[in-house]
Amino acid sequence: MSILGTNKTEKKSFYGMLMGTLFCILFSTVYNRFGHGIISIYMNGMFFIPLIFGVIPYGIDLLWIKKRGKVREAIYAYNLGILTWTMGSMLKGIFQIAGTTSSYVRIYWLVGMLLIIAGIILELRQH
Repeated sequence: MSILGTNKTEKKSFYGMLMGTLFCILFSTVYNRFGHGIISIYMNGMFFIPLIFGVIPYGIDLLWIKKRGKVREAIYAYNLGILTWTMGSMLKGIFQIAGTTSSYVRIYWLVGMLLIIAGIILELRQH
């Protein structure tokens, strides 16, 4: 496994999560505009996932935790887990607004959780 410097990889992840958060806000705003007055907590709150699990931890790590190398695979697994949760929240919101359900949305929550845990374990094993 390769170890990358904190600055390069985590800055990319931080800005990627920030852009993802802003995209989620824009997407839910536009989707709600054309949702005929029907709203979903999953759609309106999906921006919290990349904000709480991405922007805040990477921001703290960049500002206060100094120059400890990160495992590339750990960061990729963690970021993919956050993306999976966000997409699951978006789909759940779309289904709620459409007035239907799907049992497959649960898979997004499970896979996202497994990817986040895998990323954390990969990171902890290296250090």
